[in-house]
Amino acid sequence: MPVTDITIPDSLQTEVEEFASLYYSMVKETYESRDSSMGWLRPVITWTEETAEEHGWEYLDDGGGRLVIKIPPTACAPYDGAPLVLKLPVYRDDPRDGRYQNACEVNLWAEASNELRPYLVPVLASGQLYRWLLMPCADTERVDRDLISQRSQELVHEQQILSNEVVAAQNWGVWEGEPRLIDYGHEISQYVLDDVDQVTVEEYAPEIPASYDDLDTGDDDNVDNEVDREETRDETVDGPDAEQVVLEGEGLLPAEKNEIRAQVVDQGAVAGEAVEVDIGEIIVVATTPSTRSAFGVDEALITDETRIRFD
Repeated sequence: MPVTDITIPDSLQTEVEEFASLYYSMVKETYESRDSSMGWLRPVITWTEETAEEHGWEYLDDGGGRLVIKIPPTACAPYDGAPLVLKLPVYRDDPRDGRYQNACEVNLWAEASNELRPYLVPVLASGQLYRWLLMPCADTERVDRDLISQRSQELVHEQQILSNEVVAAQNWGVWEGEPRLIDYGHEISQYVLDDVDQVTVEEYAPEIPASYDDLDTGDDDNVDNEVDREETRDETVDGPDAEQVVLEGEGLLPAEKNEIRAQVVDQGAVAGEAVEVDIGEIIVVATTPSTRSAFGVDEALITDETRIRFD
């Protein structure tokens, strides 16, 4: 299969580069000044949503390692093709760092065999140090799950790509009439690319921030804040730390869910009762360990490590 003949106009690439430069400076500064591992991304998402709207673009989602923005053709003249997706990296301190994922997708698309290319949504353009990339916007709403299963099994059995990314339905979208992978920036590249094709940490990010656990700022205020948090926990919740909390999520957007995850940290959770968030109250559906049961505890503490999902 030949390389896609879609051409991104220089004017759009310049606009994306300017946007990404502002975003990258802001997300880097926000990451390095964070005071928690859960809530630091919220102002980044808010800024991205608002600034994208000023450009006529649409913020779609936070994929964990990257923020995803839709660029309609009307917002990128003289380009008149299908809508585009802009992927902006989120700072992390491990291979899930968004720059690494961008780098893997750029390199995998460039090096993919003719047998693999029909399974991938192409990378159309990328920025310096992989700080942004553009892809066609695939349709993720009308994907045939049976066809996805068939396509993923072809990759597993015929091309020996044994990756969770391949079998996860959310990583597929329809482009040019066929289901294709829209996210292949982590595990898939490790199966396909030779070591000489893989990027190293130094190539995409010369300076990786310290991890949350090892971060040593030397700032006494941070120490005091952590002591205050521990004292607050001791005062408000007597039960164990929650391993998982299920919250009511009907009608919530992905960005709202991310904000709520950050806002409920350090709160006590009881199944059937509510936790306080900026939009009001959210009902706790269930907790692990269980609460409100004959043999369970009365309350569980939501921590940075608690897995929070929505039903």
